[in-house]
Amino acid sequence: MKYITQLIFKAGLVLAVTICVTVPSYAQPTTNPNQQIDLSGNWVALIHEGWQDRGWGPALVDYLGLPLNEEARNRGVSYNATVISLPERQCLYYAPHYILRGPFGLAIWPDVELTTGGITAWRLGAKLDMGLHTIWMDDRELPSELAPRNIGGVGYGEWIGNTLKAEFPQMLEGQMRRNGFPLSDQSSMTLYFTRNDDLLTVVGKIRDPVYLTEPLILSRIFRRNDEIPRRTGELCTPLVEIPHLDGTGSVPHYLPGQNSSLTEFSERRGIPLETVLGGTASMYPEFREILEETYVRPQSCPDHCCSSIELEALGCKVLF
Repeated sequence: MKYITQLIFKAGLVLAVTICVTVPSYAQPTTNPNQQIDLSGNWVALIHEGWQDRGWGPALVDYLGLPLNEEARNRGVSYNATVISLPERQCLYYAPHYILRGPFGLAIWPDVELTTGGITAWRLGAKLDMGLHTIWMDDRELPSELAPRNIGGVGYGEWIGNTLKAEFPQMLEGQMRRNGFPLSDQSSMTLYFTRNDDLLTVVGKIRDPVYLTEPLILSRIFRRNDEIPRRTGELCTPLVEIPHLDGTGSVPHYLPGQNSSLTEFSERRGIPLETVLGGTASMYPEFREILEETYVRPQSCPDHCCSSIELEALGCKVLF
């Protein structure tokens, strides 16, 4: 009887060791680099962070907290939003940077290699404003710096644990925000996609030697909602929306010192104009010590008085 008991004990020990050796940890990445986490589905943008950008758009001449240089600042204050009504610009999508600031959600789906079942690329699209973005997951070489650039940008991805890292080395010039903050065709971007159940977090690091004094890091969160039909853009037919923009060569813009909105945000918020115009220093907490010396708090909230959560509770008019 003692001998049988010893055999049962040894068999149980061997089985326990075998289970521990052969069952991987949940957090451990799989062996196939193309099958880490499923990102496919429809993702609705949440607006609790940077909600002005997600909704009706940022205030004009509001570049606070952005590391833009003098050239970018001059382009921003000369920007006239009517320019997007030009027939030649109506069908242009925003550059890939806008995924971190735009109001739209995302549709994500994979390209699958039929013989192996591996994922060769991830496709990212939206209902409007954003072109089709491709993140290649194979070992293809980067294009030449002289190669034509795609409005949607081309990314090159790899899995780092359970996070998809995508490099966008070449993109067209585009607007980072709807108030004219520009990024050049020399800019590049790194995106990190991390999924936690029905939440998708996207973190981006944007570099631009032309307009930025240092990298700009942004993030946003999406929630999965497959009840919304997937749409990845619509056919666009340009037409004359404004009579005076009928091909006469007029491009809407503001000459230096003629932007009527130059001091609007600054005066409403009681913030000095040189502060509103942004710069590297305005990104950091220490800047508050400088701002305290000149900041004049308004007597009442001038605009955007409701947060995204308070819109319904306070009866604020929803504009988006």
